[in-house]
Amino acid sequence: MTKPISYSTVTMVICLIYSMSKWINTCSELLPNI
Repeated sequence: MTKPISYSTVTMVICLIYSMSKWINTCSELLPNI
């Protein structure tokens, strides 16, 4: 069952994870290590 929406969802999830990882990395650099 390969549908365009599936591919779109996967791409969106990957982009979201990448953005979150980048944001967490930036916050880690700004905030002191615990």
